[in-house]
Amino acid sequence: LWRTFRETMRKAIETITRRIYAQVIAATELEGIAMSAGEAEAVDAAFEVYVDGYVVSLATELERTTRERMAAIEAAYRAGEIGLEDAEARMETLFSDNRSSLIAITETTRLYNDVAQIVYQVTGVVDRVEWLTVRDFAVCPICEDFEGQIWPIDEAPQPPEDSHDGCRCRLAPVVREEEAEGCGEGAVRLDQVDREQGTPVGDERSHGRRGEMVPAPEEEM
Repeated sequence: LWRTFRETMRKAIETITRRIYAQVIAATELEGIAMSAGEAEAVDAAFEVYVDGYVVSLATELERTTRERMAAIEAAYRAGEIGLEDAEARMETLFSDNRSSLIAITETTRLYNDVAQIVYQVTGVVDRVEWLTVRDFAVCPICEDFEGQIWPIDEAPQPPEDSHDGCRCRLAPVVREEEAEGCGEGAVRLDQVDREQGTPVGDERSHGRRGEMVPAPEEEM
């Protein structure tokens, strides 16, 4: 059973990961980050290294957490701490749409930002990034605090590690004025940032260490 679970998860994760990769490449082109043939090959190679580790890591982690929670529920039932109906209900949450949705949102955010970082680093045209939320009613206080802040690319907090499970934010490239010709709406021009709102680089008020500020979601991954 667990072998089937593991293989099914790996195949599904790899398929989704490659789909998101294609979307990120298309988005970075719209943001004005053109790649030479050599850079595209370097990005592809870096992605293949990344995806191999990511697929195995996520599938292993999902199996581990699911096994542990099933074992905890069974132990609680055998100890008489919960009844049969309660145990069944708790088991169902491990395979619920809510948990699946939370994982999907969290990992889509992680993948999008990780792959974008690969593109930024290979091309070398982006040295700063701006935290952008989706700016809707569901944006949380942590992400509202990050919104619009700009950091050097190697010092920026990372969604979802530095925000929370279910985060939908992204790090947008900040493009300098001399490199901004042809940039799409998703790219932020550095001259506009400096002139219009200042450059809040590394704001100590909200820049926590990775994994430091993770609120408890309504349902755990």
